Amino acid sequence: MEDTVKEGLLYMQQNKFRKKWKRVWLFLYSQSNQSLARLEYFEFKEGSFLSDKHTTRRMDRKMIRMTDCVRIVEIAEYSSKDSSAFSVETTTKVYTFSTGKSDCMEWVQKLSEVAFQPSQEDSDDIAVRMKENELYSSHEGDIEGKVVVLASG
Repeated sequence: MEDTVKEGLLYMQQNKFRKKWKRVWLFLYSQSNQSLARLEYFEFKEGSFLSDKHTTRRMDRKMIRMTDCVRIVEIAEYSSKDSSAFSVETTTKVYTFSTGKSDCMEWVQKLSEVAFQPSQEDSDDIAVRMKENELYSSHEGDIEGKVVVLASG
């Protein structure tokens, strides 16, 4: 089972021109050996129990691949004293979400970390693998070897 980086109930702007908002449940997942970094969401209907979010069928969820993200920013024009909004811009679409002020900043931070910054674990793992490979670790000591040329006669 995957661990979520962040999850929560937010509002998502459904149509840019009508500016209608719907309630959605978001799951933010970081990249792992089993899956890619992504933001999954599904419509959260009135009367749903929070436990239902775990039983929602995969086909009901929509997904934004974090590798497709171009920009994640807070949107000042949607801010009020109680809430703020942020957008997730991908190569093909702009998604707008609204939540409480402090939660908004945390969402922007977590989304940016997952989308744009490689995790420390990944870079450490790559360094270890490169160190184990003698071709890449030759700077740590002289590697002596003999070259043998076999002549065919």
